Amino acid sequence: MQPGAQEDHVRPGIVFGYRTRGDWGSYSDGEGHMYYFGRTKQAAALEHDCAAANAEEVQKELLRNKMRRVGLNAPSRILLWAHVSDIDKYWDEFKQQLRGYWMRVSGTQPLITNQLCVGDHYFTVANMGPGEFGEWCKASMKKLLNPPRVYRIDVEV
Repeated sequence: MQPGAQEDHVRPGIVFGYRTRGDWGSYSDGEGHMYYFGRTKQAAALEHDCAAANAEEVQKELLRNKMRRVGLNAPSRILLWAHVSDIDKYWDEFKQQLRGYWMRVSGTQPLITNQLCVGDHYFTVANMGPGEFGEWCKASMKKLLNPPRVYRIDVEV
C-alpha cells in the first residue's frame, strides 16, 4: 500500500445506538429490550447539534425519516450518538466492544448477546436496563475516543 492511501478513505461520521420499539424474548429471562447499533455518514446527521434542548427528538426524527428506521425497528430511546473522525475505525472498535473483545469499562459489565437471528446490528442485555446500558455505551465510546496512555519502558539486560 502506498503511503497516505489509507488517509484518503478516512471519513467522519456518527456511531449511534438506540432501544427499538419491538422487544425480544421476555423480561423474566433477562432479555426483552432490543437495541440497534449502527453508523452513518449522512450530512443531515453530521450537521445535527447534539447540545440542543430537543436533541433526542431530532435524532429520532433523523433515524425515522433519513435512515428509514420505522415500525418495530423505530427508536424509542437513544442510547448513543457519537461524532467520530474515522467512521470505519470507530465503528469496528465499538462493535468489538459490544461483543466483549475490547477494553473493559469500570463498573458493572453488561451481559450482551448479539441477536444474529434478527440481524448483525441487534443486541440484548441481560443484566441492565436501557438507562444503565446507555451510560455504559457512552463510557465505552468515550474510552475508545480517548484511550488510556500506555508508556513504553525499555530495559536493558
